[in-house]
Amino acid sequence: MISNEIWYKRNNKQQFFHIGILLFIIIMVIFAVCLVSIKYDVEGETNMPYILSKIAIISSSQGNDKEEKVEGNQWNFAIDQDNDIYLYVEKKIQNIRKMKKTKIL
Repeated sequence: MISNEIWYKRNNKQQFFHIGILLFIIIMVIFAVCLVSIKYDVEGETNMPYILSKIAIISSSQGNDKEEKVEGNQWNFAIDQDNDIYLYVEKKIQNIRKMKKTKIL
């Protein structure tokens, strides 16, 4: 009976040790993922294949009368406004050359 109690104590110690190691590994993986995520959030993508060369915003508006014009109420009209956003994207030649070299190798 004494030997069984010693075996159970050893087994419990080993289980606690294994659980502790497992928790440590899980915490380290979560820490590494958070560190990489924060680094990416701060620095962003560094080797983009395209360049955003120009942004153009073209705004147009048009006024339509709400009612017939009455004296003293000359500014009673509805304004319809449209905004168009144009993004001009260009390819990076350096990245394309690097990609072709890596594919050949």
